Amino acid sequence: MLYSHVTLLMLRVVDVVAKTTVQQSPRMLVADIPGDIQIGALFPLHRQASGIEGCGVIWEQYGIQRTEIALK
Repeated sequence: MLYSHVTLLMLRVVDVVAKTTVQQSPRMLVADIPGDIQIGALFPLHRQASGIEGCGVIWEQYGIQRTEIALK
């Protein structure tokens, strides 16, 4: 019984969070699609540039394509 209450609470929290708008900061861009549940995913969108902390070139095959599939 406790598990069902926790599950319902988590679904309600996810529902509220899913209805938020796109948030953008200097270090993060969040895409949001309204729905019943929200599943987080992290994908490397840029190749790692050696010797610097900034972003490298966009990694199309492993970054952008996987992100597009996750958003469908």
